[in-house]
Amino acid sequence: MKREILFRGKRVYNGEWVEGNLIQYGQNDFRILPVFCREWDILETAYHTLTETVGQFTGLTDKNGVKIFEGDIVENPSGRFIVKYDEDLTSYILEIIHCDWSIEDDDLPDFLYEFQLLMIEIIGNIHDNPELLNQ
Repeated sequence: MKREILFRGKRVYNGEWVEGNLIQYGQNDFRILPVFCREWDILETAYHTLTETVGQFTGLTDKNGVKIFEGDIVENPSGRFIVKYDEDLTSYILEIIHCDWSIEDDDLPDFLYEFQLLMIEIIGNIHDNPELLNQ
């Protein structure tokens, strides 16, 4: 199985998002090393990131081909969700913010459930767009 391992975080110094490999120096010192970086560039190129913004790539993309990371807010015809990692399930889940379905997900026919997943679109993230959590 080949899966891209990728992380994203906001830089401490300017708030820009960076993607790459995660380096952890201490309990709260995370840095993102861009994928293009060579071994001898590591110390100069690893960006110090805000710990609370670091999230892993889920391995999935939305309907527009945009990579979905932990902390993204996504939407589909049935509602709005936050992408989170569940330690107990050891997988990514969609936590409901707002949902129009009146039946449990377990009751959804497989084809309809898969269709809903195909229609997911990223509309923001919990760090840049907290107002989307209240709508």
